[in-house]
Formats: sequence, structure tokens, C-alpha cells
Amino acid sequence: MKTTHSKLKYYLIASMAILALSCSVEEGEDGVDGMDGAPGIQGEQGPPGQDGEDGADGNANVNSYTFDISSVSGVTYGQNIPELTQSVIDDDVVLGYVKRNINWHQLPAIGHFLPFSISADMTPGFYIIDFVDLTDGSDFAITAGELDLLKVVVIESNSNTTSKNTHPDFSKMTYFEVMDYLGLDY
Repeated sequence: MKTTHSKLKYYLIASMAILALSCSVEEGEDGVDGMDGAPGIQGEQGPPGQDGEDGADGNANVNSYTFDISSVSGVTYGQNIPELTQSVIDDDVVLGYVKRNINWHQLPAIGHFLPFSISADMTPGFYIIDFVDLTDGSDFAITAGELDLLKVVVIESNSNTTSKNTHPDFSKMTYFEVMDYLGLDY
């Protein structure tokens, strides 16, 4: 039995020595990846999720018309706008703005930016602006180049907005606030 123990010790020590000497500190390069396996079966459809919150209303019912009026001169100017029907005048919100240099001014404009005021009126097919002298209320003749652009914005009514007072008071908002509110370009 003593010989069996000694042989067993010898084999155990030899195995440990071989194992210790055969390990290296460096790792070899990774081998080439094997092929992907076949895809698994499709899982069951999950239950439908909750409906999300409605998004903000867009501007599908808002139309904007911009006109170059830099060559306008005289005491009155009428811009042809075929979309300005009697129904639009009666039922919708129509806003007018004029641009002079870099500033936009809501119509009617009462002499706070020019030596004259501008009144606005509408008839089917036309948006009319009149220039008025600040001192005596008489007609005022402008010259070409005093104004740059005219912008007319029509906010259509629908079943949810049957009255003009369902919108914010645009007269208390700046041009940029109105454009932002309606999602329109400046």
C-alpha cells in the first residue's frame, strides 16, 4: 500500500507541475464568431396601451396672406384677396398687420409709429387700408416706401368656435405673440 501511496503522490505532484507550467499569462486572439442561430418564434401580441393625451390644436383653420406694399402711395389702398368672402367677414376672425422697416403693427394703427394713422376695412374680395392725418383726421397721402408689407390672417370659425370671442384678445397681443400662438411664420 505504501507503493500505491507513493505512486499516487508522484502522479499528483506531476499533474500539478504540468498544470502550473502549462498556463500562460497571455490570452490568445478571439476566434471567429460562429453563425447566428435561427430566430425564435414570434411572441404573442401584448394588450393595447392606454390612449395618449390629445396634442395641441394646430393651425389647419388659419390662413395667412402677405403682400408687398412698398410701392403703394396715395390715401387709400385696396388689396385684392378673393378668399375674403362675406361669410369670412361675418363669421371668422380677420387680423391685419403692416410692416415698416423691422416693426410689425396691428391694424387699425393709431399714429404711434408714423406721422399718420391707418384704418382698415373689408368688403368681399378686398382688404382696404386708409391713411389718416393725425392732426385733423383728414386723408393723408403716403409715398412709396413708407410701408413694406401687409399681412392678413384669417382664423376660420368651426363648430367649436361659433363666436369671435372664443379666441384670446389678439388686440392685446404683439404681432409675434399672435404668430406664435397661431403657429405661423413671422
